[in-house]
Amino acid sequence: GAVLLRNIGVVKWAKGDHEGGLEAYFEARRVRELTGSLHTPEGVVLLLNIGFARADRGDSSGALEAYEQARHLYEAFATLETPSGATLLTSMGVAL
Repeated sequence: GAVLLRNIGVVKWAKGDHEGGLEAYFEARRVRELTGSLHTPEGVVLLLNIGFARADRGDSSGALEAYEQARHLYEAFATLETPSGATLLTSMGVAL
């Protein structure tokens, strides 16, 4: 389900189908929300993908929204002070 959709989004994005990639990410998010699995480490990865994709498209506010959700999960998992957490914080700073 959600993992496959995220992977489809990654491939579509990499091949230049940015709209299709973002749609796949949003569908993966919907599945994770329905199954209660958004608040997991895998959900964090998905939120980061959404944030990176939105930032690449120039949607700073959308990127920041996804990054904020990811940040809350990093804090809940006490993993903000990791290399991945640092990437998140850097991305948030760039989006501002």
